[in-house]
Amino acid sequence: MFLSGKAYFSVSCFFCEFAGASCDFGDLLASLRGLLASLRVLLASLAIFLRACGRFLRLCGCFLRLGGGFLRLCGCFLRLWACFLRLCGCFLRLWGCFLRVCVCFLRLWVRFLRVCVCFLRVWACFLRLWARFLRVSALFRKNCFDQTEFFIHEKKPDIRPAFFQS
Repeated sequence: MFLSGKAYFSVSCFFCEFAGASCDFGDLLASLRGLLASLRVLLASLAIFLRACGRFLRLCGCFLRLGGGFLRLCGCFLRLWACFLRLCGCFLRLWGCFLRVCVCFLRLWVRFLRVCVCFLRVWACFLRLWARFLRVSALFRKNCFDQTEFFIHEKKPDIRPAFFQS
């Protein structure tokens, strides 16, 4: 359509002469129109195909971005999990320290109780000794009192000469 009919004719005549055939300008123009229509359909199909490829590639890009976001989310989750595990480790270390302190406190408590038991044993020995002392002193007092009473109330034989006896 860019060339005039005469130019088409000269071009068609050149091709026709080159091919060795007679030239009919109307048939050639119809063939060129059919060829252009086929070319237009081919280009439209190619444009549709390229648009579909572009959409497919955009969709692939979206999937890749989505995959990247998912991987970033997994990375965040793994970092969060690592922080949680570190926090659990700190908690377990603190728990271990607390248990060690409890064990030390219990050991001190056991030593204190042992000291108390020793003190109570010493106190019991002291009380037993005190009881023995009181028993001995009571027996001593009783014996002394009985002896004194015996000497006070008992009639002693009078060893004086008879003329001094009353």
